Amino acid sequence: MNLPTFTSRIFLIFPNSMLSRLFVIFVCFLLQSSSFISIFNIQPNFILIGIVIVTLKNDLLDGIKIGLFAGLFQDIISYGTFGMGLFTKTLSGFFAALLKKQIFSDNILSKMLIVFLVTLLDGATSLILINLFYTKVNILNALYSTTLPIAICSGLILGVFLLFERILIGYVVNK
Repeated sequence: MNLPTFTSRIFLIFPNSMLSRLFVIFVCFLLQSSSFISIFNIQPNFILIGIVIVTLKNDLLDGIKIGLFAGLFQDIISYGTFGMGLFTKTLSGFFAALLKKQIFSDNILSKMLIVFLVTLLDGATSLILINLFYTKVNILNALYSTTLPIAICSGLILGVFLLFERILIGYVVNK
């Protein structure tokens, strides 16, 4: 029996609406700005988790649009370099849509893998851009010490959320 999930219910409230997609991204920005959810003092990238969730529910163009919006919003509210978030998040939305087609994305582990890979791509792209345009960075060291733990943490947080969601929906259905 296919049961609607929490994110599916959001999409049911605003069916095929950009408003539902933006709501998911907005909630992810709120989670990203708070620091109360972390694993061993490593905070997951909730923005990328939101991009992947929205992209897995929709198609390639929606992944690109949501990535573009998330990157633009990130660039607007951050005081760093303008355009880097726009480029990396748009690329992440595109990559998530490509992975959706290549990887069977109906189970929890595949969604965790997609978030892990998208987070690695986002981090690697950011490091390459920083290295090219701003300051020299040891890319491999930064990937190993920063991006890889964030990617693992993001995948684990998504897995915990999806597991909790399935348990909660099973509990509600059995009552």
